[in-house]
Amino acid sequence: MELMEKRRKHFAALRAQEKRNRPPTKAQKRTQMSTYLKHMGGYTYKQLKGKSFDEIQKLFDKEMKRVNTFVAVGSEVQESKEKKVEGSEETAKK
Repeated sequence: MELMEKRRKHFAALRAQEKRNRPPTKAQKRTQMSTYLKHMGGYTYKQLKGKSFDEIQKLFDKEMKRVNTFVAVGSEVQESKEKKVEGSEETAKK
C-alpha cells in the first residue's frame, strides 16, 4: 500500500509541475505587458484598453528596448562616448 501511495503522490507532483511550467496564454501575456506599460511606460488604462494584442506588443517591445539600452550618466560607457565625441569635435574644428 505504501508503494501505491508513493506512486500516486509522485504522479500528482508531476502533473502539478506540468501545470506550473505551461507557457502563458495570449490573454495572460497581454495583461502582463499592459501592467508593465502602465508602471514603466507611463501609459494609462484608457490608452491601452482599445488596443489589440499586436499593438500592445509593439509598445512593449519599444519600451523594453529603451530600458535595455539605458546607459547611466556616470558610467564608464557614458564617459567613453563623451571622449569620442569631444575628440571628433576637435578634429572637425581644425
